[in-house]
Amino acid sequence: MVAVLEHSEVTDSTLTALELCGDLDGGVVLTRFLSAPLPQRETRPGLLKRVLALTVRCVLHPKPLTTHTQTATRPPPASCCQFFLRPEQTVSRIQHDNTRDRVDRRGGPANRCSLPGAAPTRRIPVPRAGPRNPRPGRTPSRPVLAPSLARPKRPLTPAALARTGTGTYSIFAPRPLKFSLNRDGTPILPLLTTKRVFTKAVIAELLWFISGDTSAQTLSSQGVKIWDGNGSREFLDNLGLTHREVGDLGPVYGFQWRHFGAAYVDSKTDYAGQGVDQLARIVHTLRTNPYDRRLVLSAWNPADLPQMVLPPCHMFAQFYVSYPRSRSATPESEGQKVQGHLHCQLYQRSCDMGLGVPFNIASYALLTHMLAHVCDLVPGSLTHVMGDAHVYLNHVEALETQLLREPREFPELEIANREKGEAASMDGWKPEDFVIKGYNPHKVIAMDMAV
Repeated sequence: MVAVLEHSEVTDSTLTALELCGDLDGGVVLTRFLSAPLPQRETRPGLLKRVLALTVRCVLHPKPLTTHTQTATRPPPASCCQFFLRPEQTVSRIQHDNTRDRVDRRGGPANRCSLPGAAPTRRIPVPRAGPRNPRPGRTPSRPVLAPSLARPKRPLTPAALARTGTGTYSIFAPRPLKFSLNRDGTPILPLLTTKRVFTKAVIAELLWFISGDTSAQTLSSQGVKIWDGNGSREFLDNLGLTHREVGDLGPVYGFQWRHFGAAYVDSKTDYAGQGVDQLARIVHTLRTNPYDRRLVLSAWNPADLPQMVLPPCHMFAQFYVSYPRSRSATPESEGQKVQGHLHCQLYQRSCDMGLGVPFNIASYALLTHMLAHVCDLVPGSLTHVMGDAHVYLNHVEALETQLLREPREFPELEIANREKGEAASMDGWKPEDFVIKGYNPHKVIAMDMAV
């Protein structure tokens, strides 16, 4: 059912009638009042407030609209303000977060997690409502974007099916996610809790990137099969890479991180000293000039894209160091060393919300912890900026199950047996160097990976 209110129809009596309606079995509430010229709306501020309140109430607590209705098969006017809903949605999963970045006098940007979950919940444009920043020291794992519970923002076109053969629900540029990487000074890792994240694979893949390796067989030999499909004989041949050995993925992430600009031959070639070692340069700059604005790690190299089995999804990261601000005497003047807080902002062009995004958040959070450790900094925050955020059609049912689960606390992270400071290095790390404490997720939810 669709309720349409023209601007001229928005009167006190009409709104009163709509506010008294009973239950609506899912549908769309449309009003042209919100798209009317601003001067017309400003002359009727009381009605505008009631229209917004009614629309929000219809979204949060659906009611049947018995007047001014039309069938849902008739397309709504393009200028209307649209609100899509499903009957099973609950208030807690469509609350609109209104947190804003703030300066934390104890260490740069506020180390709070504004919307820290990875399994997303759909955002609805409503007036200010919902919770403010969580109480200091608490880091809830609340979802952010749930296309799985919303109708697609754009139609499923043949282009959406082109690469993987699986359709998606997709939106562009949702609000960035921000995660604190410490809780009152204790390092934490933003691992999704509404289902178990394959932490062994997160750690193994990150160390594989850092080593500059480009063979899927290295991971596969450790029991991590996430790149096997992209390195299979069939997949390589379909890309025209018939000369490649099975498992040779081309100049993907690790190669770009450690040898950007070098000529790629194959996964077995020794590239020592070739290209730009971006990771080593970032470590050196963090130690010698932490205020630098060029702390950038890029996996996107247009010249090498044709040789890659898959262009980078998480393609670009920038790092930033903040320092405490105080009106009193600075720690330097008192002979004390000031520790900076290391922050990371990740841009991801293609975001698989069901499988990939929880994995990527954990991976770049872990990378930030590693950099902070070797540069003697405090892990600060991770900001995740998304481009095309999508849910595969075969993940919808699993995500609906996941959204019914209550998020839990993020676990703590301890880095053991690794030196800090000048003697430390990003090379040579092992999985046993990471100790994850207190990870208590809900059970695994199976989702097929689109290749």
